[in-house]
Amino acid sequence: LAVFQRFSSPPGTLGWTISHLMNEPVLVIVDNDRNFAAQAANLARSWGFATHIAHSVAESQQFACMPRDLSLVDTDLPDGSGFDVLEKFELDDYGKIVFVTGEPTVESAARAVSMPVSDYLTKPFSEDELAEAITRHLVGGSSPTAA
Repeated sequence: LAVFQRFSSPPGTLGWTISHLMNEPVLVIVDNDRNFAAQAANLARSWGFATHIAHSVAESQQFACMPRDLSLVDTDLPDGSGFDVLEKFELDDYGKIVFVTGEPTVESAARAVSMPVSDYLTKPFSEDELAEAITRHLVGGSSPTAA
């Protein structure tokens, strides 16, 4: 029963159950920039990731207890910040955390460093830079295409 509860889906998140049971790496993207989120998700899916997207702190709640390998979290969201996303939920399930921002500040960088954040990327960045960040934070740092 405990295993079933761990892998049962919160309302509206049925897809993560199957992807995690199939050992696909899971990426959650929390970013209000819909174009960036879609591009990051498409790139990650091309490498075999299961991807889930939220565009606000409120939307991110649907993925709160979902285990994932990597989280890409924007520091600036319409109803708060990426810091709010991390502070509201247990960090154990977040995997590696990469903050992305279009408006970097010394304060947000310092706050990110004080949290269990693996990287802090400033937008805009190229698809190659995004690919490098995702690859760097995979377990063992292996290429997503390596099987």
